[in-house]
Amino acid sequence: MLNILVVEDSQVQAELLKRRIFSTLKFQVTHTTSYAQTQELLEKGDVEFFLALSDLVLPDAKDGEVVDLVVEHEIPCIVFTSVYSDDVRERMETKSIVDYVVKQGSNVDLVVDLVERVHRNRDVKILIVDDSRTSRAVTRKMLELYQFQVIEASNGLEATRMLMDHPDTRLVITDYMMPEMDGFELLSWIRNSMGKSRNELSVMGLSAYGTNALSARFIKSGGNDFLSKPFLREELMCRVVQDVELLEHVATIQEMARLDFLTGLSNRRHFFDVGEKLFSNAKRENITLGLAMMDIDHFKGVNDGFGHYAGDLVLKMMAKQMEESFRQTDVVARMGGEEFAILLSNASPDRIYETFERFRKRIEEATTQFGSHAIRVTVSIGITTTLHGSLEEMVNEADKRLYHAKETGRNQVVFES
Repeated sequence: MLNILVVEDSQVQAELLKRRIFSTLKFQVTHTTSYAQTQELLEKGDVEFFLALSDLVLPDAKDGEVVDLVVEHEIPCIVFTSVYSDDVRERMETKSIVDYVVKQGSNVDLVVDLVERVHRNRDVKILIVDDSRTSRAVTRKMLELYQFQVIEASNGLEATRMLMDHPDTRLVITDYMMPEMDGFELLSWIRNSMGKSRNELSVMGLSAYGTNALSARFIKSGGNDFLSKPFLREELMCRVVQDVELLEHVATIQEMARLDFLTGLSNRRHFFDVGEKLFSNAKRENITLGLAMMDIDHFKGVNDGFGHYAGDLVLKMMAKQMEESFRQTDVVARMGGEEFAILLSNASPDRIYETFERFRKRIEEATTQFGSHAIRVTVSIGITTTLHGSLEEMVNEADKRLYHAKETGRNQVVFES
């Protein structure tokens, strides 16, 4: 469990933060109330802190000394301040802190969100592209304070190699004027040659010669953002966080569109989107394809006898068993209600039958605990390995085998003969 240090002389404020952080993020919180107590704790070195939340002014450290102490121990620090002014902001700019938050009761949620953001940043990779080593170093320091993973390139050409080596990069911050390949050429390569859209890889342009026209041209060319040099650290980080969070929101929406909300399996739409591509590949004889339709036997009896919540638990159990039983290359989907579909590529008919017979037995032996009840279910499965004229026809053929399995006793696998 990650540890957070909270330095706050107000017990009420500290307790509020501790409860909210633990309930929301499940992070362990250590609380100190003074500079002396914080110094003693850090010098012992018994606890490794992921992040510190520190008041700017304490009874025994009225000029922000405790913030300097935390930073000296290389702990990323978010600062609370009772007032916001240009003087306070300038003081914060001189300290190597993550960010600062005005101390108000309504800002507790903002602090917790910021802590979660910093935690998620550890999995976000950003590429800085600039021919100035000094500029790269300054930008890198800003980003690393926010706990981002940072990689560098000195020009656009080097950046293309870095992106090929680091395909998980989420944001590129690139200067405009560079030798060999400038920022516009790099942007064009990312969008066209690399094939990464704005919703997959965000690109922010930077320029000391920035104008409104240049900014508009960059964004119209496929950029996500543009910032003129020189810029405030606050301004850059607000833009970076906004760009990263927009990518995350888009990814969440896309995931919601392709996944079944209850089981986390693919939904019907995604099944056909992916399945049509596999079917076309199979028609070209590049792969073989098998399709199974599966239905939980007497599922209505579960809902009627134990309620729909119990039925949901059974569906989740099915999804878990399927995720553990089939390959990552197989397409496993909930088609609706208690019906599922599975597409398997490059597996022989015998192997497909053995796979589903083994799965049928696994479900037969599984239980779903609901209060004091251990609910047991079985499944009926229909399979086809004949391509037919379309994927829809394959589904219909497997569905006929599923119907036959149900009509002749259920809890069995029926293979297209």
